[in-house]
Amino acid sequence: MKKTVFGAATALALFAFAGPSQAGSAAEALERAEAANERVAEVGYEWRDTGKIIQRAEQALEAGDKGTAMALAEKARQQALQAYEQYQIQKKATADL
Repeated sequence: MKKTVFGAATALALFAFAGPSQAGSAAEALERAEAANERVAEVGYEWRDTGKIIQRAEQALEAGDKGTAMALAEKARQQALQAYEQYQIQKKATADL
């Protein structure tokens, strides 16, 4: 338990102190999330909540909460990447029939 808490705290500290060159701005993170989600939407595999998470990230950014905006944008981007991976797996499985 202590190792897990220490590991999580260390990861959080590293992310918190990452400069713009490493983490980028919240606006850039939001742009990456939107681009990834648009790519998935083009193939019809957009996940239900990804757009909602992007909206929440936009709201957080507008409210000046850059940390929350960045975290939500990264979550949305990861979901979009996973959705595209799911699309690719389904596409291959269907082709193999």
